[in-house]
Amino acid sequence: MTAPGKNYLKITGILFIILGIFEASLTSLNLLLTSSGEFRLFERTPVLLLFLFAAFHIFIGIMGVKYCATVSKSPFLVYIIFLDLLTDFYSIFIVNEKFYIAGIFLPLFYLVGTIKNNSAR
Repeated sequence: MTAPGKNYLKITGILFIILGIFEASLTSLNLLLTSSGEFRLFERTPVLLLFLFAAFHIFIGIMGVKYCATVSKSPFLVYIIFLDLLTDFYSIFIVNEKFYIAGIFLPLFYLVGTIKNNSAR
């Protein structure tokens, strides 16, 4: 059985991996700057929470690339992308980090790929 959302999941999965690595490096830089007494890059968000978001984005990316052609895994991918959307909305509205607004589009493309795969079941 072919997976119609394979390209969506593979591309967005790779972008999620890159985004997660970028977030982890920014968080590490933030940790180094605050420990040396310099300024903080992210004022409101705790550093541990940012590391968790980065690890979760890397996990989502790996799962998207690994299961992009597997139609039977699409419900699992839908669940994890909804969890990511919830964390993004938490970052936007509760923590008030406005730079996450652009980060909503990547999970939406990921969701399109999983819904296409889910419809092929």
